[in-house]
Amino acid sequence: MADVLDQVDERETRINEMRIQAIRNAGRELHPIGECHWCNEPFDAGSPKLFCDATCSTDWGRRKR
Repeated sequence: MADVLDQVDERETRINEMRIQAIRNAGRELHPIGECHWCNEPFDAGSPKLFCDATCSTDWGRRKR
């Protein structure tokens, strides 16, 4: 019986992790595009970065507000 309960627990954990990730992605306004969203500086291929540095991020946030 413990095996069945362990399987259910693992499945629920995976489902909850997927739900959390979906919520995080849905609320995300920007997605990586291969360059800085503020100054358009290109990044290495496949980089998950949104901005070059904190300055670009701050400037974008100020403009957004």
